[in-house]
This record gives sequence, C-alpha cells and structure tokens, in this order.
Amino acid sequence: MKVLHVLYQSLPTKVGATIRSRDILLSQKSAGIDVIAVTSPFQYGLTNENLYDEINGIKYYRSFFKTRHNEAVDENQKSVFILFKKLYRIFSFIRIIYKLAKNEKVDVIHAHSTFFCGISSWIVCCLLNKIYVYEVRSLWEEYRKVVSKNFRAKLESNIIHYIESFTIKRAKHVVVISEELRENLLKRGAKDNKISIIGNAVNINLANNTKRIEEKNEYLTLAYIGSVVKIEGLELLIQVMKELMHLKIILKIYGKGPLLLDFEKTIKNQEISNVIIMGEVEQEQLPEVFSQLDVIINPRTKTKITDEVTPLKPLEAMAYKKLVIASDVGGIKEIITDKYNGLLFKADDKESMKLLIQQVYDNGIDHYSNIIANAMDYVKKHRSWDTNALKYKAIYNKLLDKNL
Repeated sequence: MKVLHVLYQSLPTKVGATIRSRDILLSQKSAGIDVIAVTSPFQYGLTNENLYDEINGIKYYRSFFKTRHNEAVDENQKSVFILFKKLYRIFSFIRIIYKLAKNEKVDVIHAHSTFFCGISSWIVCCLLNKIYVYEVRSLWEEYRKVVSKNFRAKLESNIIHYIESFTIKRAKHVVVISEELRENLLKRGAKDNKISIIGNAVNINLANNTKRIEEKNEYLTLAYIGSVVKIEGLELLIQVMKELMHLKIILKIYGKGPLLLDFEKTIKNQEISNVIIMGEVEQEQLPEVFSQLDVIINPRTKTKITDEVTPLKPLEAMAYKKLVIASDVGGIKEIITDKYNGLLFKADDKESMKLLIQQVYDNGIDHYSNIIANAMDYVKKHRSWDTNALKYKAIYNKLLDKNL
C-alpha cells in the first residue's frame, strides 16, 4: 500500500501541525505503509533547489522552487492581491500532485487541511480514480473570527466555511482530531460513518529513553510551551503570576508568536520578576527542557477553536511525567480528566487559575504522583503514534477493499 500525504506545511518548519505530520508519516512507515509527501507552494524546502527533501528516510516532494518566476508568497501578507495570488497557485499544485500520484502509483491520497490541499487532492483523485482521505485538524475560519472582527475577516470566514464544507463532503473518509470537530462536521452535512477520530499523540519511546534531572529545587517551576498567540491565554497567566510574586514560583514561556514582544514589554514595565521569556525551543531540545520543569500549564481561552482542537504539548508533558494543569476548554477536556490525569481550572477565570497554581505550590509536586502516573498510563494506552498508525492502516484497507 502506497500513500501520498498532501501537506500545507511540513518540516523544516517546526510548529504543532508539522510535528503531527512528521509523526503520522514516521508511524505509518513503521507500520509497513509506503509513504511519501508533497507540500504546498508556500512551504520552503531545506534548499529550495531540489525536487524533494529526504527527512527521516521519507521523501517530501516540494512544489515551491526559488526562481524569479516563482517567488515566495509571504503568509503574513493579507492583501486581496496576495489572496488571489495564493489561490492561483492551486492550478500548478494540482499538476504536481497529479504527476506525482501517477508516477509513484499511489493507492491513497491523504490530504491534510486546509482546503487548498483538500480541493487539489480531490480533483486528482477524480482524474486518477484514487482514494481521497481528508484530515481536519482545525478549522481556519474559526481562528480568523478570533483574531479579527472586521467585515473582511467575517466575509473570508464565511467563504472558507463553504469551501471547507464542500471539501469535507467530497472525501471518501474524513479524519478529525477531536469529538468537538466531529460534531462540527456532522452539522456541515458530513456522514457519521465516514468520520474517524484520530487524536494527537506522542512518541512514547522518545520520552522513555530520556534521562531526567531529578534535582530538588526550592522553586516550583511552571512552563508554557507553544505558540504565543491570543487564544492561548498567556496574558491572563502573566497577570496571575504577578499576583503570586510573593511565592517561590517561576513561569518560563517557551515559543514564538505575534504577542511575544508585547509580553516582554509588559513583564519589563510591570517588573514581573517571576516570568521568564525563554524564546523558541527546538524539538530536539524538549527532553532537556522538560527535565528542568515541574508543571506544564495551558491556560487556553474559551473559543470555538479551543473547544475543537486538542493541544499536543500536554500529551508530551504526560509522557515526560510532568504534572499538567490547564483550562477547562473542550479540546483540553478530551485529554484531561480533572484530578485523574491532570488538573483543570475554569477558562478565562483569573481567580480559578491563581487558586489552582497556589494549591499545587502549597501541596508540593510529590502530592500529585498518582495523577502523574495516571497521565503516563493514559498516553501509553490511548495516545501513542504506534496505536494511531494501526487506525490509519485500517481506514486505508477498508477504503481500498470497497474500491476494488
């Protein structure tokens, strides 16, 4: 069985979506599936000169080449001209997917959101009579509603909602990462028997093979690891930490994003001495970073997108045997049962967050050893990529049997 994964982003870009894609491909390869990938015209390669990059023994074919006729499209530019320029690239992307799928004799084309990849893959599957699987990890139009409230953002969200719904309904099968996303797709008209939930997961072996530093520290060290964006609720967390400066608690913020400079200014101007901006952390540095922490905190705000999307970092923290405390938004409640494998506070509630952090400090981290053990057991049984790979394989086999 040969599967072509169509990705909007991939390595060498390192964000949550590309890490999930990496782990999907690696786990499927380990499960005996022949996998290759092709990336959108907006994803740089390692050199931007080769037809493909080989990463972890897997070929990532590139549709972006750095020439004077194919300059990069800046993802941060939001003009109407740039939007049409991006949409125009879909035609060349379809040709590349078609040629690759035909030459490589793939059995399944597995597209990963956004619709740019989905529509392109669906057209190729129609032309070549291939199986089209679409994976929805989040809905971009929901994020647009959060970050911008103007008329243009609303119009864009409505248009993309329609296109995404069209793309979803054309798939032979749809994979989502959460129950909330499944419910969303059902409301759009997707059929229940064509939807599977395959949630975020972790590489258990990587965490198990990591040497841990078990030094006793008089300070309780909390950390946030991820994108520094509005929906993550870091502004409220920083204000909570300001009110806890009389206690021996430190918060380290790892990551990058549009709000990072604002937070640095806030910390400096308000003299919040117990919050440290650590900057971006590379994936290979995570074992060392986790070894120096006591608690991972995810203070996500209550929005439609945070109710639907499950974050990856809490699962990684569980695998590294760290206590996870987080807000009670839908996406987090799908992976954390309060007081069983983590601790939850009320989303957007400053006092609730503050009281929980103070409670953990007063009790001491050893008080939560059972919760930490339960969390590790949970990811081993339900959130490993080895298990997920078998779920994907079963979906592909079932679809191929029907297509005979």
